[in-house]
Amino acid sequence: MTSNSQKQLNRQLGAQLSFLQSQASSNKTPKFEDHEIPVDLGDHQNFTLVNSPNPSASLILTLNGQVQQQGEGNDYTLSGNAITFFSPLTDPVILLAWYRH
Repeated sequence: MTSNSQKQLNRQLGAQLSFLQSQASSNKTPKFEDHEIPVDLGDHQNFTLVNSPNPSASLILTLNGQVQQQGEGNDYTLSGNAITFFSPLTDPVILLAWYRH
C-alpha cells in the first residue's frame, strides 16, 4: 500500500470512528418496542402507543395476526403515537405493535 493510500484510509477510518463516537455520546441509539399492545381509546378505532415510532415507517402493526398497511387509503394512519383505523375494529381485537423510537 502506498503512503498516500494509507493516509487516505487512516483519514476515512478516523472519520468513521469520530462519527460512531458522536452517535454514542449523543445517545442517539434507537430503542425498540416489541409486542406492545396499543391502548384502545374506547371506540375500537383510535389507539395510542407508549412512544412515537421514529421513523414512522418502522411501525409494524398486526391485527389478529395480520400485518396492517399504514397510510391514507390503507388500514390505518399514524400521527405521532396515535393510530387511527379507517373504520372501527370488530371483536376480537388482538393488536400488537413493533417499532423503533
